[in-house]
Amino acid sequence: LTNRFFDNWFISAGYGAQVYFGDEDNHDNFGRRLGTALDISLGKWITPSVGVRMQYSGLQVLGCTNGKSSYSEAYEEPNWYEEKFRTMNLHADFLWNISNAISGYKEDRFWNLVPFVGFGWGRSWTDKETYDNEIVSNVGLLNNLRITKWLDINLEAKMTIVNDRFDKVVKEEKFESLVALTAGITYKFPVRTFKRAS
Repeated sequence: LTNRFFDNWFISAGYGAQVYFGDEDNHDNFGRRLGTALDISLGKWITPSVGVRMQYSGLQVLGCTNGKSSYSEAYEEPNWYEEKFRTMNLHADFLWNISNAISGYKEDRFWNLVPFVGFGWGRSWTDKETYDNEIVSNVGLLNNLRITKWLDINLEAKMTIVNDRFDKVVKEEKFESLVALTAGITYKFPVRTFKRAS
């Protein structure tokens, strides 16, 4: 049975790392390219298998460029510069709880696997008042681990597709990606369950 509008809402937060895959970033050591990532989400399960959410994601991106750009800073080696900028992504996602869809709704299931797709508005910027705004798309996988009836641990892997100019380095590729891994918690507001139709 479909619940009321104010039922089955949740709020979540996660923290982790993200890596930008730009035109020249692979020149730098992978570990040095790890930036910090933050996720804050508000969503609702419409049915046990289908949900929607709004999410803020972003924080910091690290990389390198072959030559100075608007987002590059310290000198590294001949013709190579350290790249550093901030990101923000406000997006809407469609959630599909594949565990409930395939195995049937189970209120106390420990692990729920939730693929998602979405789109939104992305922004990159620095303190130098240099910025870029783009329409972005997202695809990812959310793992919800049930701790109590009102609390989950969430593990999320997400890829954001952006325009090539997002990092102020424009080459031959049309699109680049930002991959993030975060871990956090989800609080589920009451009513938290669904009733089966008789």
